[in-house]
Amino acid sequence: HAAMRPRSAHTPQLVDAFRVFDANGRTRGQALARGYVTRALRVRSIGVGWHYTLAIGTDGQVYSWGYGETGQLGHARRQHHQSPDSHTVGVPTPIAVLEDERIHSVHGGRFHSGALAEDGRVFMWGSNVFGQLGVGDTAARFEPTVVGSLVGQHGVHVNLTTISLGTYHTVALADKGYVLAWGSNAMGQTGTSALFEYRRTGVDTESGNVAAYIERSDMPLHHAWDNGMGSFGVLPESLAIHEDTLMGVNSTVTGLRLVRGSEPTRPEFARVGAGFASWPTPRVVVGLMQARSLSAGGLFTLAVRSACPRGTVLNATSGGCKRCPYGHVANGLNALGCRVCPAGTFRATDGANACVPCAPGTYSPKPGASGCLACKAGTFNSFSGSSSQEQCMRCPAGSFASEESAAECELCPAGSYQPHAGERSCVPCPQGTYSAAVGGKSADECIDCPVGSHGLAARAAACSLCPPGTRNPSPGGDSLACEPCREGTYSDTHGARQCTKCPRGTFANTTHASTVEQCAPCPEGTYGPAEGAVACVPCPVATFADVPGLVQCERCDAGTRGREDAEMEQAAAQAIAARMDAAGASALPGDGPTEGQPPAQVRARSAEEEELFAAMTTRATRDAACVPCDIGTHSVTSGALERIECAEGTFSGRRGATECEACPAGTFLDVAGSWKPTGVDMSGQPTYPPKMGSSGAHPCFDCPAGSFAHAAGMGHCLECPPGTFADLTGSTECVPCDAGFFQPFTGALNSSYCQPCEPGTHAASSGTGTCMPCPPGHYADLYGSTECVPCGAGSALPTFGANATDMCSLCPLGTFAPSSGAATCTRCPPGSFADGEGSTECTPCPRGTANPYEGSNSSDACVDCGVGTIAAEVGTSECYNCTFGSYQENPGRSECVPCPAGKFLDFTGSFSREDCTECDVSVAGTHAERSGSRECDLCPPGTYADEPGMALCKTTRKGTYIPFSGSNSSEDAIPCGIGTFADARGASECEPCNAGGYAPDEGSEKCNGCPPGTFLPYLGAVDVSECQKCRAGMYAPDRGSASCKLCPPGEYGPTVGMAKCLRCPAGFFQDEAGSTTKTSCKRCPKGTFSDREGANRCQVCEVGRFSNETGSTSCYSCAPGTYLDVIGMASQDDCKACEPGFHAPYYGMDACEQCPQGTYNGIKGQSECAKCPAGTYGQVLAATEADACDGCPRWRFTSDQGSTGIQDCYYVHQAAPLD
Repeated sequence: HAAMRPRSAHTPQLVDAFRVFDANGRTRGQALARGYVTRALRVRSIGVGWHYTLAIGTDGQVYSWGYGETGQLGHARRQHHQSPDSHTVGVPTPIAVLEDERIHSVHGGRFHSGALAEDGRVFMWGSNVFGQLGVGDTAARFEPTVVGSLVGQHGVHVNLTTISLGTYHTVALADKGYVLAWGSNAMGQTGTSALFEYRRTGVDTESGNVAAYIERSDMPLHHAWDNGMGSFGVLPESLAIHEDTLMGVNSTVTGLRLVRGSEPTRPEFARVGAGFASWPTPRVVVGLMQARSLSAGGLFTLAVRSACPRGTVLNATSGGCKRCPYGHVANGLNALGCRVCPAGTFRATDGANACVPCAPGTYSPKPGASGCLACKAGTFNSFSGSSSQEQCMRCPAGSFASEESAAECELCPAGSYQPHAGERSCVPCPQGTYSAAVGGKSADECIDCPVGSHGLAARAAACSLCPPGTRNPSPGGDSLACEPCREGTYSDTHGARQCTKCPRGTFANTTHASTVEQCAPCPEGTYGPAEGAVACVPCPVATFADVPGLVQCERCDAGTRGREDAEMEQAAAQAIAARMDAAGASALPGDGPTEGQPPAQVRARSAEEEELFAAMTTRATRDAACVPCDIGTHSVTSGALERIECAEGTFSGRRGATECEACPAGTFLDVAGSWKPTGVDMSGQPTYPPKMGSSGAHPCFDCPAGSFAHAAGMGHCLECPPGTFADLTGSTECVPCDAGFFQPFTGALNSSYCQPCEPGTHAASSGTGTCMPCPPGHYADLYGSTECVPCGAGSALPTFGANATDMCSLCPLGTFAPSSGAATCTRCPPGSFADGEGSTECTPCPRGTANPYEGSNSSDACVDCGVGTIAAEVGTSECYNCTFGSYQENPGRSECVPCPAGKFLDFTGSFSREDCTECDVSVAGTHAERSGSRECDLCPPGTYADEPGMALCKTTRKGTYIPFSGSNSSEDAIPCGIGTFADARGASECEPCNAGGYAPDEGSEKCNGCPPGTFLPYLGAVDVSECQKCRAGMYAPDRGSASCKLCPPGEYGPTVGMAKCLRCPAGFFQDEAGSTTKTSCKRCPKGTFSDREGANRCQVCEVGRFSNETGSTSCYSCAPGTYLDVIGMASQDDCKACEPGFHAPYYGMDACEQCPQGTYNGIKGQSECAKCPAGTYGQVLAATEADACDGCPRWRFTSDQGSTGIQDCYYVHQAAPLD
């Protein structure tokens, strides 16, 4: 017999295993009268509910009695044993529906009941508010109803051993140890925490009922349909589920359930929301297997299970545990069967509880493997758990894998490369090239031996440098020998790519020059304008070179000109002939005068004379190349080829002039180049021929009276213009006539030519040629007037040339003249008047009045404005209607009264406040924000007006919007749809979530951002599951990223979904964006370093430092006594020793310093210079021996070492040692 458990306030007892007695109260009729046996009822099983009792008789009949308001007694109609309250049955009554059923056990809950048949079927009845009956809906059942989802097409396919009922849920235990549950899950009592929603998918066109609907859950697929449970309800065979049915639901499972009759309890078919769902059909409790017994409490469930150890599973036949075979595991106490190790894993032993991922370099393509396969040579796999040979990636170009099962590829060593992927070895660099770096991907990375070197073998690490005096301009194998330096060039270093051109001013006419000293300086008379000269260029005309090695010949000075070649040869021949005549013999005919000389005395020039002739004709001296300009000429610039005659107005009285002297102001000279001095006087001053009118020590003429020369150097004098005169000769300017006077002629000789202006005219300034008539409004009543007198303000004079004050007239009434000097009086404009003669201004009409006429002469012309009109300013010519939105009820006003905010007035000239009308909201929401409105405006989108006369419209709350104008109700506000948001009040539309954000609920005020490491590339996303992980080599550092960024050079991203990339370590670099593996980080080559993580390039070792190994994080300094003046060096051998006379006192120097005065150094590679000994001093820089230190003079001595001058030697009273 089944054990009984207490329910509410009664406990029935089995007596003699056949009769039922009451043990407690009878408040609901659930218990029998004390000691009373109903019809001698004999039972074999009892179920106790809340205020009611169920029993199975020995004949198999099921009875119930007690309280049954929700149908939990299973009687379809009212029974004759019911109490007056119609819900209570006082005596055990058979349940008619179960009369022909073989019931195994009965079970009571609080509001519903259940029975388990011997064939495994489950009957449920009573309340079904939360689907606790498991029949697929929430309608109550007053008679036992079979739970159809537990019955297959050919009978029961779920073998249950027991069921248990809670307050609002039901649980059942299957013979295989798993648990099913249905009904309310408000407290999680059904063991499922899924979200759900319903969507309509079809309507029966005849009945109008829903034919089927989709239940959307986040429960995984294999949990939903495991073992044919049909967790989503009845799935008719005629309804196929296609792949596209499951798409677009964010990786959740979608099932179809047939509904016959009415729609679900939520008729709107909208999202129910997050939380614990209620399940109207049985579903498997995920995560609970091998249960042995269970019991449903009021709002909770308890279960006890017995499980096999990990690595074993329950044998359903024997009840014992059996070990899982090779390639299979059982890793949980709930396992019903051994799980096959998935592809990418293996298990080499039996009885295991976990599969082992394939190690890097291996893979397992099939499930249930007992071992993994090796990636073949040339491929690699850097991660564990690979399930396909395709995951054995080919070694990228620049690397290789010589063995199988490689977890990573080796970089090609220096001197080799590999252009193809998936190779076992690398290709050696060809002859004539080398590669200092590892990981070469192309023959192009085999660098041609640099220019300046030769003779390379395959895989060579260094090249032989060309010796001084040679070069090799071609890289690689194009040239295997060094070429000699050509003429005009030299090479003084090893490894020269090109020979250096001889500097300007030098030349070299031989090959193989190895020092710059082998470039000879250009001799006198020549120059070297360009580098690399084979020969020097003779100086051109008007230049000379009197020292060797010039890069440009010096130009002849200003005041001289250059001799032509023929002129130089003639002068040289004459000089040599004169020298030979002095020696008693003549040169060859043509060299000089030989007339009268005997033929025997004519001879050729000697070698000395030829050398002298060549020197005098090669422009080697200033005198040979240049000659001074003659008297009367000049040259302005140096290097002149021709002399220039002095222009008119200038003269020159000496040889070698650089400019001509100008005739002084007041004089002139009208002939160019003819005023040359005729000689010099006793004092050496130049003399000139006598000339009429000339004076002083120059040949220029004074200007006659009536003319002038205002500047020096003039060739002609100018006549005095009208209004001026000149009464003296040699004038530099003319004298102007006084103001008030005029002179109409040119060339006037004296002041008598100046005449006074007549009355009615004037001359305002001196030097006037004519007098000007007085303009209108002015007069002049005297002779010699310098200005005209203006008529006073309030009067006018309309004519020119007035000569009396009484010609000015006062302005009449209605006119005015605002200032003096008026030609006419002006009529008063409309809006003003002038009521007296001689007015200087018109009086404006006051505000509130107007005058439309010109020339008014009385204030009576200003008239008050009527009602509805105004005159806002003084001096108004007419009154204006009050504008739209305003009114004026009084006459003579200067401003209108505006209608208040919230009202409008749509015509002009209103004279009543009653014309202002409130904004209406009966048809549309309107408002008037400002006072004085002509009309009311529709409330803009996002706002509404629900009261008349509003100045401002009300705004919608955040998360809602109104898309149209003129809303008159807050009910027009629409919640933002999922995937959109409104983050401010008064939205006219909701914005789609920006890329990188999503909004899962309606009415969102803002969107949620995708977490770091993910991105969302489009607008309007509705769920976090739409956020995609960044692929390897990319990252997203912030929330709400619209796209992922490539890992920058110097960093890499080995996995998906990274919020930040990993940095290459110090000593490495990586110059490409988007790298996915650490192997992309390359070691810094020799001669470079990287002192920080995440470097995208290596820094070159600076001068004075070197790096002799790859992957360096810093460079080494050259030791004291050595220096390094080239960057990027890779060996300490590159540090050069300082020469004698120099030293390097510090580490890392890029040049040696000269030994200062007072020191010397005769050994290479020294860090310090030796000091001059006591008794000596040193004045020489870079001294190489102690002999460079001079001894102190006799009777003087110094005890200090390193003295720098004789001033350091002090006087002593004894002779200094001679040695």
